[in-house]
Amino acid sequence: MVKKNNPNLPDMTGKTKKCPECFTNLKLDAVKCEWCGKKVGPPDEKSGLAKKPVDWWSYIVCLASFIALGLYIWWVFIKK
Repeated sequence: MVKKNNPNLPDMTGKTKKCPECFTNLKLDAVKCEWCGKKVGPPDEKSGLAKKPVDWWSYIVCLASFIALGLYIWWVFIKK
């Protein structure tokens, strides 16, 4: 087991970022994790952990589902 403050390991602070899903070290310009395949954003200044990009597609699908449910309720119960 490698200790956290091992003097033999090079200091990688500021040179890499960590994937927020699998905590793998990635290059600063990486857009996708090499191991888990998740998209990663820019690193956090304090921890070096990459930020998760916003998944807009999920928000759009959720909004469309609520609109479809509203239209269904309107069509079945109110339009009679």
